[in-house]
Amino acid sequence: MIVYDGIKSEFLNSVMNGTIAEEVRQRIFEKMGRTTPKSEFDSWKNSLTRMYLVLSDASIPDHAGIAIEYNVPQTSKRVDFIVSGYDADNQSNAVIIELKQWDELKKVDGKDALVETYTGGGLREVVHPCYQVWSYATLIRDYNKTVQDQNIVLSSDCLYEVFGLDNGAEILSKYFNTIEMRKYEDAIEVNEAEPLIAYIISCNGNQNHILLDHYREFREFVEEKTKNGFHITKDAGIFITKVL
Repeated sequence: MIVYDGIKSEFLNSVMNGTIAEEVRQRIFEKMGRTTPKSEFDSWKNSLTRMYLVLSDASIPDHAGIAIEYNVPQTSKRVDFIVSGYDADNQSNAVIIELKQWDELKKVDGKDALVETYTGGGLREVVHPCYQVWSYATLIRDYNKTVQDQNIVLSSDCLYEVFGLDNGAEILSKYFNTIEMRKYEDAIEVNEAEPLIAYIISCNGNQNHILLDHYREFREFVEEKTKNGFHITKDAGIFITKVL
């Protein structure tokens, strides 16, 4: 469900007229039947005014789509702001934007997915907004049928599907007469949590649907499992080709 949807020119006009926050509040009441707390209303006024400055860039078309407070299907997650449209190759794309009311933040050493900022009455480690956005993109790709059907670009292709041990010989057969695949033993010895965490959250799947709200527990679990190290096998090999 999208609380507010329109185009860039309409959004800019609403901000200039000072009505955008009220429009969002009214649509939330109409579509969700709930009232909006003053703190949330004030945050819209502040954040959406900043988005006016961003979208005033003439290179962004006036007919670009604007969505505010988009509820990701089958989840409780809400995306603050989405700009959608078509690129130079006429491919549909969406830009997801996470809006924050933070004055400043600090890097958390050894924890790429976390930052430290003042929120909830004190300094806290919270999920990095970039990780939030990336997680939302993954959720939309997984659960939103429109995105799947229309091929909106939200993540990279899986390289092993482009070329791997399962399909490599077939692909190479177009260019070589003789193809031999040789597998070799390979493995990873994991004794650090951070590289494994980075790998897991980068995989294609619905893991981020769960991890976004349980990142600290997830990190502690991985740190516990890797403190003494463990062995991960890999399916690796090469193709040897010849042109006769």
